[in-house]
Order: sequence, then structure tokens, then C-alpha cells
Amino acid sequence: MNFIKNIALIGGCALSFSVTAEEASQLADACNKALGEGNYAQAAELAGKALEASRNDRKAYLCLGRALGGKGDHMGAVTALQAADKLSAGPIDHIVALTLLGNEQLAAHAYAEASDAYKASLDTARADKNRHFERINLNQLGEVRQAMGDAAGALDFYLQGQALAANDNERADGNGRIAAAYSLLGNHDKAIEYQLKSLFQEERVGEPDQYANATIEMARIYIVAGQYDNAEKRLNKLLGEVTQAGAAYWEAKVYYTLGKLRSAQGKAAEARDFYQHGKVLAEKIGAQDLAAEIDKVMTGDRSK
Repeated sequence: MNFIKNIALIGGCALSFSVTAEEASQLADACNKALGEGNYAQAAELAGKALEASRNDRKAYLCLGRALGGKGDHMGAVTALQAADKLSAGPIDHIVALTLLGNEQLAAHAYAEASDAYKASLDTARADKNRHFERINLNQLGEVRQAMGDAAGALDFYLQGQALAANDNERADGNGRIAAAYSLLGNHDKAIEYQLKSLFQEERVGEPDQYANATIEMARIYIVAGQYDNAEKRLNKLLGEVTQAGAAYWEAKVYYTLGKLRSAQGKAAEARDFYQHGKVLAEKIGAQDLAAEIDKVMTGDRSK
């Protein structure tokens, strides 16, 4: 399995040239390339240059919205995506812009606005008989409900979305969502049932990182359910796989989750050792968000 072996933080580089309208499309393409590489600062600058040349470049507005969102400027992203939607020429254009708009509003915790965007996208997808985006927007509406603390409402949307899954990749995603909602509801048997389905599907058809993530989530659900032996078996199996693959990010995640397991078992000293190991490894590869998350949990454990 080719797991992620590192997380590279690519710095933006300044662009100081002017462009003509003929170059706007190429700049928008370059923006999307930078976006795919995770270089949000450069992507935003490229999109800005494209829009200087052509104020009606929908592709540039879409890329700008996603780039600003990647930088954490969710309200700036909303403005760009609203401009993109106004330039939509057909149903699929509206669906894409509205779905991305909902994503940024969700990230900004603007739940009512996110719901409105997803519902508008869902209505358009249904009118266009586009089952793919119908499923996506149902799942996104579930995410809004889950973020609001309404696990039962989220489950309803996830089940509707799962009925539209067209292949095992989509079924794996849907089963994982359903499992998470059941876990929040305290229905551990159902959570385990659906997460096992997701895990087996990811192992069969998913990418290595999807499989690793599904395994971590399987262990989390087992921990919440008090099935510590099952959690440890899953984590030890994954640890062997990611260590052999040299996937340091997932090694750090496994150690972090083993720390949560030991904490749930009341073994505070062992938990701290696992947390520390995961944190050091995360810092070594530049996974600062993960390192900060582990540190926060470590601090919380010490305060108990």
C-alpha cells in the first residue's frame, strides 16, 4: 500500500506580472494546479490575476473560492463562490457552485446558510436527474445536522444518500457516515455494523489512506463502545502495515489513537507515552495540525 509518507507545506511565490484576457483561462488552469498541490496562497494569487484580465471568468472564481477556503478565509470564499454561481450557465454549473458554497458556509459554522445552499443544489440535482450530486448534497445536509448536534437528523440524510450510492467507493463513504451518526446516538451495535462494512469496502476498493482512516475510525467506535480488545487488534494490525510502508503520518495517528485507548482503560501513564510518541512523529514530518490536536488531548488528560 502506498500510504502518505509525509505532509509537505508548499510556500506561495509572488507573481508580479500583468496578463491579457487571452491568458486568463491559462491562469485559471494554473490556479487549479496549485490548488491540487495544496498551495492555496499561490492559487489565490493566480485566480486574482485571471480575474484582473476577465471579470467574468467563472472557473477563476471557483478556484479562488476553494483557495481562500483552503487558507481559512471562508467568508472570502463565500463571496467568490457566489460570484461563480451568478455566472453559471446550466444545471451542473449551479450544482457545483452551490455545493462548494455550502461547504464554505459549513466550515464557517453558518449552518442555516449552508443548509440553504445544499438544498438549492439538491433541488437542482433532482430536477436534472443527477443522482451523483443528489447523493453528495444529501450527505452534506447530514454533515450540517451533525455539526449542529442533531445526530438523528444527520442519520436520516445519510441513509437517503446511501440509497443512491452507485459503487463500493460511494457505499464505503456512506456506511462510514451512518456509523458515525449511530455512534453519536449511542447505538454501538449499529455503529460497529456499518463501520465494519465501510472498512471492508475501503480495504477492497479504497485508496490506502481511506483504508487507514476507516481503520482508525473503527478503533474509535470500538473504544466508545468499550470493546478495547477489538480496538487494539485493529490498531496493532494497522500499525504494522503503515510502519512497513513508511507512512509516518498514519503511524502518528495510530499512536495517538492508542493513547486514547489507554486513556479509556484508565492507564494514564501509557496513554501519555503513546500521545508523546505520536506528537513527536507528527512534528517531525510537519503535520502541525495533528501535533496540535494531540497536544490538546494530552493537556486535557493531564487536567483530569
